[in-house]
Amino acid sequence: MAKQNINVGTAANDKKGDSLRAAFVKVNANFTELYTELGLINDVTLSLGAFEFAGSTLSTTDSTAIIIDQAVTVTSDLTVGGDIVASNIKQVTSTAGLKQVYFDPATGQLVAVV
Repeated sequence: MAKQNINVGTAANDKKGDSLRAAFVKVNANFTELYTELGLINDVTLSLGAFEFAGSTLSTTDSTAIIIDQAVTVTSDLTVGGDIVASNIKQVTSTAGLKQVYFDPATGQLVAVV
């Protein structure tokens, strides 16, 4: 469904806009669509915790880790400004530059093969 805009008329009290009932039917429909897209169909509380966005940077205000629990494809440079903490990494492959990057559990380090 597309966003439903409320017709407010062209001037105050010109009686050309939506009625209050029609306006709030649209408001409810818009919120229902948003909640459905967020997976909050049964009025589950949406909690974004301490996430904050500054431009294109996602961070947390309380220094908790941001966990990505599914596959990620990076199509540009990846810059890491801190430590890379690896767990359960078996192998990472690259199609350009590196032949292979993998985690060596014996040494606890990432190994790059060029």
